[in-house]
Amino acid sequence: MSVGIRHLVPRITDSKPTASNLELIDTMCEHDIGERVRIDIPDETDPDHDRYHGEHGRITDILEDEADMLTGDKQDSIIYRIQFSNGEELDIRHQAIRPPIR
Repeated sequence: MSVGIRHLVPRITDSKPTASNLELIDTMCEHDIGERVRIDIPDETDPDHDRYHGEHGRITDILEDEADMLTGDKQDSIIYRIQFSNGEELDIRHQAIRPPIR
């Protein structure tokens, strides 16, 4: 479970992140900032599949949006910013993150 939230985007209804929002999001994160991860996009029709599937990177930021309002799953509001060795970044949700292959 994450303890290192560095940046959160406030919900549209919030003027700024509050301590209770930060605490709630902190308990929902499956991964930590600095963690090395592998991207898993198995759907070959996904536009990001060819470019990112199987790539490894590090989590550099954890963001929040309002996706949970549509899905009912608070975990869906967490977005992980992944930075690859070439400096490129990708914002992606938990479903597409896997442990690295050494």
